[in-house]
Amino acid sequence: MNHTRYFTANLAQPINFSPGIRQLRSIILFFEGHPITVEDLLRFIFNRAEVLRVLDLNWSDSCAHLYESIPQEIKKPIHLRLLNLSFSSRLRTLPESLCELLNLQSLNLKGCESLEKLPDGMGNLISLRFLRTSGCCSLTCYPKGIGRLTNLKDVYEISARADRNDPKEFSLWGLENMDNLCTVWMKLKGNAIDMGEATRARFENKTQLRDFRVYLDGDLDEDEVIQAFNLPSSINVHFSNANFEYK
Repeated sequence: MNHTRYFTANLAQPINFSPGIRQLRSIILFFEGHPITVEDLLRFIFNRAEVLRVLDLNWSDSCAHLYESIPQEIKKPIHLRLLNLSFSSRLRTLPESLCELLNLQSLNLKGCESLEKLPDGMGNLISLRFLRTSGCCSLTCYPKGIGRLTNLKDVYEISARADRNDPKEFSLWGLENMDNLCTVWMKLKGNAIDMGEATRARFENKTQLRDFRVYLDGDLDEDEVIQAFNLPSSINVHFSNANFEYK
């Protein structure tokens, strides 16, 4: 394993990483067998996989029920680019140390139905380009700092307040400098639109935005939203009357 860069393992079988773990760049873990606890295994990986680039814990969705938390040591593989935790049905929180992964480009939390909160320091993930939280039905709000993620291109889905500038919760104003967005699925919360918030979102500068879907979570009118957003003619809004499906 000394020259191996890519490693796939079934968690139902004994795993022997050997000293070569320090050279691994991609790890994919799946599960076919009896339930086990994987937190200690993850801690071992984080402490030793020094050049890890890809960590996929849900190949074939088979690890979904195996862990409730992610160890704080996740900050140690500083070269990590892609983290897939999708369909981790028991995962409730993510450690703040996750936000020290300054090279992370893709974070997939799709279908993490028990996830209640994102780390407050999400705004430190300055390299993030892809964020998927579709199907995180227990996640009621997003941290204010997401507005600092100016490299984000694709967001599935994000929740934003339309009626006020909340001191902690992400609101429309947070979109002000996110001009690289190409895909946005947004849950818009509130019964009214604060025009100051909508204006500061600067939708007219989102010239790369092509897939824009909005779910109105409140008593908002579609025509009112379109008028407030002042969108370029190249951008069409697709409204949804139900929560987004996550595929």
